[in-house]
Amino acid sequence: MADRPDGLIAATRTLGRHTGKAGCAIEDLLPAEILRAIADGLSAMPDVAQPTVMRERSERARWAALVRAATVGPRQAGFVTVAEGGTRALAARLKVDSQSLLARNLKRWAGHDPPLVNCFYGPKTHRHPPLESVQVPLVTDLVLWAAEVRVPAAKGEVGPNLSSVVDAVRRLAMLNSAGTTLDSWKTLQDLIARLDAELEGRR
Repeated sequence: MADRPDGLIAATRTLGRHTGKAGCAIEDLLPAEILRAIADGLSAMPDVAQPTVMRERSERARWAALVRAATVGPRQAGFVTVAEGGTRALAARLKVDSQSLLARNLKRWAGHDPPLVNCFYGPKTHRHPPLESVQVPLVTDLVLWAAEVRVPAAKGEVGPNLSSVVDAVRRLAMLNSAGTTLDSWKTLQDLIARLDAELEGRR
């Protein structure tokens, strides 16, 4: 296995800074509710139902399985490490019958603007270099955003409560959008209202 992608190293360092400021474990700063909300939002993105993005329900199911794998824990920061065996191993993990079908999906998702995934490969050993990890960039962005937003409350100071952060990341994920800088819990409530209005406009 090659070294971790630079993006994962950078994300891990950023999460370390946030947990240091909060004075708590990463699992307390980013509890499972936040990761589930990100996965639920990405699985329900209005964009993925468009024929130009994901053509069939089965493809959307494969996307949802990858998103779940990328949100198992906060330390992953949106990266799925692939076991020896490359795409075949990932297909087995995601319960996808066809390795070649998953490979085609990953290629299409990586070509989306903005990319839905980033794929990282090891050194070429046969015809093709083996797949070693897959990043869902929006998971990375939202995990880092949620960690930053959660720091004040985790420290025992005034800050957005967990349910508001969960509501925000679910909506941001549905809109394929990273979070914005916040200066108060009121700003977060305003953000949620704006996101609701945008989602309503897409229905």
